[in-house]
Amino acid sequence: MENIDWISVLIQVGLCWFCYRLGQASVIHTLTKELLETLHKQGLSIDQDDNGLVHIQKNEIVIDIERVESQYFVYKDTGEFVAQGPDFKSLFDTIKSRFPDQDFRINKNTRNLSEEENAQLMKTIFEVYGNKENTDGQRR
Repeated sequence: MENIDWISVLIQVGLCWFCYRLGQASVIHTLTKELLETLHKQGLSIDQDDNGLVHIQKNEIVIDIERVESQYFVYKDTGEFVAQGPDFKSLFDTIKSRFPDQDFRINKNTRNLSEEENAQLMKTIFEVYGNKENTDGQRR
């Protein structure tokens, strides 16, 4: 029988194992990336707590409300247009029809609304969505 070069065999086995593990890592990375993209498109995010439990939760969209003359405009905090309307009722009816299951948080720092408009805004939000207030009073 021939002498077997055990070092070459071990190197080849090691390379096969390394390639196998590299392929697994690539597949896991690709699937994870696709899962995260799908969750993001559906308005969901994934988070892991200190105990290692994974939580999937609905993202809130932060919106800015702007009044220009007699129209109200709503934009996402990314600048993407959401809706417009002559009053808050029609504005939030439009938003609710376009995003029926989405939660919104109004960015307090960018509103150019008067105190009277702010009061009307809160009243309309409660009429359209019900009382879903969070700690800073500006949810949905």
